[in-house]
Amino acid sequence: MQKSGARSSAIMASGTLISRVLGFAKALLITVAIGSLTTMADVFELANNLPNLIYVLIAGGVFNAVLVPQIIKASKNPDAGADYISRLITLAVLALLGVTAVVVLCAIPIIRVMGPGWSEGQLTMAITFA
Repeated sequence: MQKSGARSSAIMASGTLISRVLGFAKALLITVAIGSLTTMADVFELANNLPNLIYVLIAGGVFNAVLVPQIIKASKNPDAGADYISRLITLAVLALLGVTAVVVLCAIPIIRVMGPGWSEGQLTMAITFA
């Protein structure tokens, strides 16, 4: 059994290493394609990071404050809370889809607030990226 655990750990570690290397390669290629010291790099960075920041704020709050405590509480039930957890996860995914739709619809005002002083061309490009 220890060999199986060591093998599984080695596979996971190699997968993580490959993922990191590919992520670095992706960042390098984006830097080469867009440029690291250009205005376009600033536009791309904002448009690329903004959805990630909103996701971390919303999903992090939902998962940490609501889902995890409810799942732990429900798992103590005789049926391990399978039905309740399934419904809760479905509700959370639907809520996240709703928030995603609202954020997509609000991309233009969010980009305008986050990119003050940008030209109309820069704003248009940031909105397209977002």
